[in-house]
Amino acid sequence: MLRASVGSRAAAFAWCALAEGATVAGGLFVTGQAGGVWVTGALALAGGSFVYLGFHAVHGEWRRRGVPAMAPALAGAAGAAVLQQGLRALLH
Repeated sequence: MLRASVGSRAAAFAWCALAEGATVAGGLFVTGQAGGVWVTGALALAGGSFVYLGFHAVHGEWRRRGVPAMAPALAGAAGAAVLQQGLRALLH
């Protein structure tokens, strides 16, 4: 999405690094916290934002290309499910 909205690859990479840096900083911050209600709320808000962005991207492609645009979205969802189950098995 960034590559389509900025002029160069370098600018897109810089904005992406900035956004992901904030994600890493937030994760490190939460790791040091006891896990109060406000942390749970902030994580829920962040998760909802990612769900919205994913839906927005898939919906735009679906309107442009039709049903074939759903294949990458379903592959991503399946990959996330496999990753979640793999991590769950690894940690338990």
